[in-house]
Amino acid sequence: MPIETLEVQGVRHSELSEQVLERVLNYSDQGFFGAKLKPLQAEIESLKWVRRAAIKRQWPNQLTVKLFEHIPLAQWASGGIITRSGELIDSEEGDLPLYLSGPTDSEKRLATMYYQMQEQLAEVSLSIQGISLAERGSWCLDLTNGIRIELGREQILKRLGRFTRAWKASLGRDGQRILYVDMRYNSGLSVGWRK
Repeated sequence: MPIETLEVQGVRHSELSEQVLERVLNYSDQGFFGAKLKPLQAEIESLKWVRRAAIKRQWPNQLTVKLFEHIPLAQWASGGIITRSGELIDSEEGDLPLYLSGPTDSEKRLATMYYQMQEQLAEVSLSIQGISLAERGSWCLDLTNGIRIELGREQILKRLGRFTRAWKASLGRDGQRILYVDMRYNSGLSVGWRK
């Protein structure tokens, strides 16, 4: 019995639908019952934007492919896209408003820290434009309002919490004049002002 209908669910990229169709056509000559779904699933999951795929037969002649795609989070400074789950994909997806930069194999760590840092900054209505992690472990944030925050290598989230408290207390009133805030002190901070 031939496969006559293919339903692809969860597709955000139109080119991905075509790639899935191409893979399924390679198995369609095996028929509805003969098509080996595990190898087909592995082929589909090897496609660039596919995180996971589920394939099932539906009587009388349909295959349904449900895709779970990688969702872009940020541009990776040395090329490619970091997904929301912290995976690096070789892609020229286009301009994303967020950039991440760090040593090789730090993508997941940067993505995880982005979510934790952004949650703290959202409490004071600030947003991250970019995060840099230096080879020696020093963290630096660029905010969408143009302010740079130097966090150093230790107690990153604690220092960012100290920044948000200072922002609420007084820094926020002069936010447009601030160029950078250095949080690398044990109990204080320093502010660089715009000229």
